[in-house]
Amino acid sequence: MISIAGIRHLAVCKKGTLTTTPVNTVISGLRNNGVLTIETFNEIKTVLNQSLRNMMNVNFESATFQASLLTLKNLVECVKNGSDAQLITVPESGSGSSNVFQFTGDNYPGLEFEFTITPKERSCKIILEFANHEADILALITAALTNTPVDFSAEGTGKYLISNSKYIAPAFVSAKHNTVSLFPKDELKDYKLTIKTKDSGKTAYNRARVNYLSVSAEITGYDATISKINTLISQGDLDAVELKQKYDLSNDDTFSFLQTVLGRKEKINIADDDRSVTLTYEADVSIHDVAFSGDVAGIPHIVTFG
Repeated sequence: MISIAGIRHLAVCKKGTLTTTPVNTVISGLRNNGVLTIETFNEIKTVLNQSLRNMMNVNFESATFQASLLTLKNLVECVKNGSDAQLITVPESGSGSSNVFQFTGDNYPGLEFEFTITPKERSCKIILEFANHEADILALITAALTNTPVDFSAEGTGKYLISNSKYIAPAFVSAKHNTVSLFPKDELKDYKLTIKTKDSGKTAYNRARVNYLSVSAEITGYDATISKINTLISQGDLDAVELKQKYDLSNDDTFSFLQTVLGRKEKINIADDDRSVTLTYEADVSIHDVAFSGDVAGIPHIVTFG
């Protein structure tokens, strides 16, 4: 029998809450391609190059386009406190049912993420990974046939739990170094904001250890006049930086980096077909030095680093 490919949705929540009352829930909803991989891990080799099985590794990756600051906040909480997850596939055959993979208990996943905003997209890549002994992973796979799915229907519509109201298109509002505007949006060439977990090394069971978030903000503008270059370069090091994106008609999302958080560097490009300035701000920030505020209807609109 040829099986049928496809994934319905992923749900991530705080460790120990999936099968009771899920907390800090993130639903994949509108997303890109998702891939679940289960493969041999930490095998050993004999003198005759024979692989002897030991453990199996589980990895799932997908990026959601429902990337609000609430999504970011919940992922940060799940990284700090550990995570549970549920992954539901399409029915595995014409007469079969969906597989319900539940990653809990000894099979809880390590969690990493990459939150990104560019002129093209606003997304958050979610990476789940862990390893366990072969018998434990086989039991997890077998249970996927009979597990009762946790109901997340309040989080979205249909089998994929899509919530169009949670989709946020990128929309640049402003970028400031202290009180100095870097570039207005009509002078922008490109920009990219990335907030991602920094892997501090894996455990013996291949779960990521996360102590820091790596933050990078790069903005390029076409105002490369001598006056503008002087203004930008003369700004102090490790100053406060503020980036704003439009959330909806009534609210902006503010990414606030306090003084002493971000380092910076500049690149000036003067050529026959381009004249621009690129500013890059970056730092690693302790995962405990990230705070969310400015809630409207339960959704935060300010994230502060430092």
